[in-house]
Amino acid sequence: MSYHVEDYAVVFANGQRHHFHDLISQVVEFKDVLVLRLGADSLHRTNRNVFAFDYHGNLLWQIPERRHFNEHSPYVSLHVTGEMIDAYNWDGLILTLHPRKGTVVSEGNVSSGLSLRSAKSYF
Repeated sequence: MSYHVEDYAVVFANGQRHHFHDLISQVVEFKDVLVLRLGADSLHRTNRNVFAFDYHGNLLWQIPERRHFNEHSPYVSLHVTGEMIDAYNWDGLILTLHPRKGTVVSEGNVSSGLSLRSAKSYF
């Protein structure tokens, strides 16, 4: 599992390097897969900002394009749920994905039940 992140690139032990238009904001490690989420602050707005690689640097998948309320609603957080990965986007969509295959296992919406006053705001 040897790799390192250099702002806009991920570099694997074998020298394989993948460069992106946006900063790498989050990395989630699985036994045989590395899942990356790119930042959402670029001029290259997209909702396909999640990628998975094996530890040899081979691209396994990129999150599928989906229609959202906001056309360019990027994914803003990744969370491990058991052996799957949840991707959360700006519109409140949650996709549960198989980390090795990238297939969508389930989808739903954020409904925390919190009032706006008790929810944390980062804006």
